[in-house]
Amino acid sequence: MTRFEGPRPLLDEIGDEIGEDAGEAPSRLTARRHVPEDEPFFAGHFPAMPVVPGVFMLEALAECARRSLPPGATLASAPLVRFRRRVSPGETLELSVTPTGGEGDRRRFDAVASVEGRAAVQATLEFRAGTGTSAGTSAGTSAGTSAGTSAGTSAGTSAGTSAGTSAGTSAGTSAGTSAGTSAGTAER
Repeated sequence: MTRFEGPRPLLDEIGDEIGEDAGEAPSRLTARRHVPEDEPFFAGHFPAMPVVPGVFMLEALAECARRSLPPGATLASAPLVRFRRRVSPGETLELSVTPTGGEGDRRRFDAVASVEGRAAVQATLEFRAGTGTSAGTSAGTSAGTSAGTSAGTSAGTSAGTSAGTSAGTSAGTSAGTSAGTSAGTAER
């Protein structure tokens, strides 16, 4: 395993890329994440019984998968996530990510984070491998479901921020004109 000394806060060590032939993608990627007892999120999650937030475990799995993707690849969705056990301070997550295919610019991975051989999280992760366009971010028009930021016109369901016109259902903030159902704040 190789130790990280740079800005990768969610992976402490990366393992070998298993099954990698010359020029081919690896068949499995591994990494480790030791969860220190002094992580700031433990103060509020939960004070009487600290638990690692699931989103941190998913992001660690995503970072592991990104090692086999081109720069700029973004997590587009996690259509299947199962939390199997809680992870406490002082435990070490063993991460394993297996590419399972994809279509077009999408790549899919089966991912497992385990502690002492017991699965803590099992997930299917989908990435958009294209560069320049990240999932949920649009400089123009975004239609359908968006979990990011739109600087143009957004129609459909948005859970992010829209700087233009938002129509449909919005759970974020709209700096332009908001029509439809909004659970966020409209700044006009």
